[in-house]
Amino acid sequence: MSILITLIVLAMGFQIIWGLCEIAYGIALMLLGIALYIVASIRDAALALLGKS
Repeated sequence: MSILITLIVLAMGFQIIWGLCEIAYGIALMLLGIALYIVASIRDAALALLGKS
């Protein structure tokens, strides 16, 4: 009986850790997207300024 409880606790712990990893992965992808967007915006602005001068 105690083995079953241990397995259930381990499964719940694994699901919690997996959920945290998925959240971290999502945040990392979001930050990467924001960083790429900022870099593209800066590059576009720089190209526009260089084109005017």
